[in-house]
Amino acid sequence: MRYFLLLFIVFILAACGAPIHKTITPELQSKMLQDLKEGKLVLNSQSVNSDLSYTWFSNDISNAYNSQNWKKLAELVMQVGNEKDISYFYLGISAEQLGYSDAALKYYQRAQDLYADKIRNHHCRSFEKDCNGINLAIILPNKAKQLASIGHQATKEQQNSKNYLPPKGSGSDASGVLITEDIIKNLTYWGTTVKNGLAESVTDDSPEIKSCTEVDSFFIGNVNQDGSQDAIVQVADNLCGVVLHVTFIHIIHATQNNFEVVGPLVIGDRSNIKFTSNDRGKFNATLTVHSDRDPPCCPSIKQNTSFEIRNNEVVDSNNFLKKHGIGVVKNGPGEQPKQSKQKDSRDEILKRL
Repeated sequence: MRYFLLLFIVFILAACGAPIHKTITPELQSKMLQDLKEGKLVLNSQSVNSDLSYTWFSNDISNAYNSQNWKKLAELVMQVGNEKDISYFYLGISAEQLGYSDAALKYYQRAQDLYADKIRNHHCRSFEKDCNGINLAIILPNKAKQLASIGHQATKEQQNSKNYLPPKGSGSDASGVLITEDIIKNLTYWGTTVKNGLAESVTDDSPEIKSCTEVDSFFIGNVNQDGSQDAIVQVADNLCGVVLHVTFIHIIHATQNNFEVVGPLVIGDRSNIKFTSNDRGKFNATLTVHSDRDPPCCPSIKQNTSFEIRNNEVVDSNNFLKKHGIGVVKNGPGEQPKQSKQKDSRDEILKRL
C-alpha cells in the first residue's frame, strides 16, 4: 500500500512539474531564438506548477550557464517559462553573449524589477540559497549600466538580413559598435582565418594530417567603457578530433571600420577556462591548468584570474600563467609566443558571412 502511495505522489509531482513546453520542435526552437533576439518578455508563469518545473530543470539550466552554452540556456529558461529574477538574468546574459544588446538590456531591466518587488515567487533567493552563486543585487545594475552605454541595435528587419552587420560607430558615437557570435566565428586569429568557427589546414611535410583551429568559447562585454563592445575568445589548435590541443586567448576590440584581434596568450594543453564577467578594463575568468603531477586529461589547479590588453598584448593580470610556467616552451619554460594585432575590416567580415 505504501509503495503505491509513493508512486502516486511521484506521479502527481511529476505532472505538476511539467514545463510550459513539454517538447522543443525545430519550429519552436527557431521561434525561441527569434523571441530572444527581439527581447520579448516571454516568461509569465508564476504557478506552483511552474516553480516545480524550474526546480526540476534547475540542474540543466545551471549546467548550460556554467558551460556558457547560451542558446541552450535561453531555450531551457523559455521551456520552463517561470517568471523569476534569475530567469530573466539568464535570458539577459544569453542575449548579451549572442550579440543582442538591446534585448539583453530589456531582460536585465525586467530582472531588476522582479528582484525589487515584494512577490516572493519572483525571487530566486526565496528558493535557492545562493542563486547559483550569482549576486543579482550587484550584477544586474552593472549589466544594465554597461549595455546602456553601447546604444541600440538595428531594426528587426536589418538583423534578419543575411548580410547584417552591427552598425558603424566610434567610442563617442551613441550608436556604438557591436560584436556578434557570427563576427567572432569569422575573424582572423594569429594569421588563421576561421569560417563559422573552424579552419582546417595541412602541412607539406604531412599532408595526411589535418590541423584544426576552432573557436571554443567567448565572452562579450564593453570592457573599456568607450561605447563599443569588446570580446575575449578562447581558440584551440588541435589535430582535428585528437584529444591533444593547445588553447589560446585573444581579445577583440570593435572600432569604426575594423575588428582588432590582439593575441595570442597561450594557456596550455587542455586547460579549462570559464569567462565570468568584465569589469574595470578586464575580463574575469576561472582558469584550471595542470600541475606537474597532473595527467594530461585532468588539470587540477584552479584560479580566479583576469585578462586585459597591456602594451598591445593580452596578459593575465595577476601573472598566474608565468608563476606556473605555462606557455610555449622555446628557450625556457613558460615562454609565450610573440603577439600581434590583426585587423579585419567590416567589409572583409561581410564577405565571409
